[in-house]
Amino acid sequence: MVFEFEVPYSPYATEATLAVGSRQRIAVKTQDSHDRALEAPSVRIERVVSSEPGVISVDSVEQNSFVVRAHAPGDVQLSVMSTVSTSGQTTVSDSLRVSAADATSARVSHGCPFEDAPAYLTRSTVDLRYTLLDGHTTLLGYGHYPVEVEGDTDASIVREVDEVGVLRVRTSRQAGALSLVAEDGEPLLEIAQVDEAQIERVEVGEPQSVAFRDELNFRPKLFTTQHRLCQAFPSAAVLTSTPDVCSARIVEDDASSSRLRVNVAIAAEGDCAWSLSLPNARQGEGLVSSHSFRVTRSGETQ
Repeated sequence: MVFEFEVPYSPYATEATLAVGSRQRIAVKTQDSHDRALEAPSVRIERVVSSEPGVISVDSVEQNSFVVRAHAPGDVQLSVMSTVSTSGQTTVSDSLRVSAADATSARVSHGCPFEDAPAYLTRSTVDLRYTLLDGHTTLLGYGHYPVEVEGDTDASIVREVDEVGVLRVRTSRQAGALSLVAEDGEPLLEIAQVDEAQIERVEVGEPQSVAFRDELNFRPKLFTTQHRLCQAFPSAAVLTSTPDVCSARIVEDDASSSRLRVNVAIAAEGDCAWSLSLPNARQGEGLVSSHSFRVTRSGETQ
């Protein structure tokens, strides 16, 4: 069988070290005669047993994955029994070794790579990059966050997260600096928080050519006088003055991930004109960003 640790890197690892206090999901697949991994639902897990439940226990079992929880430093063997359905049903047993270690340090960095110090909107939920280490060894797992928000603030750490490498933070209701520190007080990261009223500028890339029946997605870049905003989803509205050619809408399902996205659907040839309005920008005066492009049947620029 193939055991895949669900992390943003190193798939198909057969060994891993978890941070004590964390959980980790492990997917189970099997291989065909050419050593190719077979996807679910070809595998159904029947049972998972830990050799040392006091070190790493089995938290839950689903059809083709299971979650383990690390309680103490040590090394365990996880025995997995599965039913494989290909041409028939076969019971397959296998095992993997998993270790647990105490985290000695944490690293937190910005979730947006475009600059060293972006700003985040107040009253929002943002994802930061997060790594736990034992010396120089990166530890896997989610749900263990030895990180605190420093000072008298209503900002908070969201601790019910099941994604490895993510530290989710709810920013404050007040603009200003937000400092994250380790449990021992060591500084980890300081981020800038700004109000929607501080947004001064919007940039939206213009398409070079658009064909009939295309569908475009725009992610506007938002700026204050000092910062570019990261993962920003401010109050916004869109309007099109050419409804026969195109329609525009804000994609609401991105609100949970705090990223503003505008979808423009093309219905006919002609000139498409749409605008994005941020009513709370520029100290409440509002900001309108207008855009237009030509739609042709072939998509060739005219």
